[in-house]
Amino acid sequence: MSSLTFSDWTIIATLSTAITLVIVLALIFLDYRSHRTTTRPPSRGHVPDNPQSGDNPDTPTTKAASLLDSVTGSPFPTWRTDTQGNVIWSNAAYQTLAAGLKVKELSTPIIVATIPANDQSSKGRLSLVGSHPGQPLWFDVTSVKNGTDIMHYANNIDAVIGAEATQRNFVQTLAKTFAHLSTGLAIFNRDRQLVLFNPALVDLTSLPADFLSARPDLLSFFDRLRESRIMPEPKNYTSWRDHIAEVFSAASDGRFHETWALPSGLTFHVSGRPHPDGAVAFLIEDVSAEVSLTRRFRTQLELGQSVIDEQTDALAVFSDLGVLTLSNAAFVDMWGIDSDNSLSELTIVDTSRLWQQKCQPTPVWSDLRDFVASFGEREKWAANVALTDGTEIECHFSPLPSGATLAAFRKTPQHKHRLVPA
Repeated sequence: MSSLTFSDWTIIATLSTAITLVIVLALIFLDYRSHRTTTRPPSRGHVPDNPQSGDNPDTPTTKAASLLDSVTGSPFPTWRTDTQGNVIWSNAAYQTLAAGLKVKELSTPIIVATIPANDQSSKGRLSLVGSHPGQPLWFDVTSVKNGTDIMHYANNIDAVIGAEATQRNFVQTLAKTFAHLSTGLAIFNRDRQLVLFNPALVDLTSLPADFLSARPDLLSFFDRLRESRIMPEPKNYTSWRDHIAEVFSAASDGRFHETWALPSGLTFHVSGRPHPDGAVAFLIEDVSAEVSLTRRFRTQLELGQSVIDEQTDALAVFSDLGVLTLSNAAFVDMWGIDSDNSLSELTIVDTSRLWQQKCQPTPVWSDLRDFVASFGEREKWAANVALTDGTEIECHFSPLPSGATLAAFRKTPQHKHRLVPA
């Protein structure tokens, strides 16, 4: 081999550099192709079976594919519409729903949901005719703008609709039941809105039915009662609103009971009772007849008491159980026994002991105890007793209706050793 000249060495160096450059470019190209193959996005509807084998789960493409798979397999119907309202994508739940409704063209939406022009989203309750006649399917549909398209998300609420229908039927049943009551009923929910009333409330308060049907709040309801003079006029209107809040609180605990004496002469008894879920029921009852009867009875009692107080004889009435129920002023003066001021009931036993203390020994008091406690036919009788100071007392004992007994005492100027004829 002959020696190489300088020019030969130059040629060899140039060729070596070129070969090296070609090899580097080839390696870069092969690495680029490998990277393109690894990160190639999946086709529409395709998700890699095993992202861990050769794929990086943290890459944006893999995450997007995972999210798409989650939405596609979601049990909630989800679909996307374009500017024309046509369905351009839907998940499996939407397609299953469409198949159940026998929809052949999937581009036509089975649930039409729109968004107002100036809003970015909307939410509403929509229904569509189901596969069974007369049984519409109900959905809560949320629509959100996504660029020029709109994403729709639906949640079936048939169970909620059924529960609401059951509740309405129950309320109607209650309303029909309460419709025959003479007591006015007004039920307010936890938000203090009127949710139920019966015809008796309209009759008693004279409030318009349309006003009650508009579901007024508690304050408006009582304010209307005040304006109609169905409840007493408050002395201080400023604090009256605070009083209404206290009324609701007291009714929630079952502590609200008031009697309203109206200028018309009517008397209403109003009570509040708690109901489940924070509701409160107000009962308005017309007790005018009862109050009037009680007043007449009290007047008659006072009149009767005044009459017997005018009698000079000391009078006392014992019930069939031997309880002192009535006495006059002369009885109190003679014996010092006042049943009205006694802390406990006075019986024939108690009074006879007092009589024994103030009188000379006599069998009259034991006979009187037996007479008061006896049943069946009884005959009136009389006797004389003497006080410890010698004052003589003439006694008369007579049976009264319902087993009661009247005892009458009178001071006599002369002592008699025999029974005084009745």
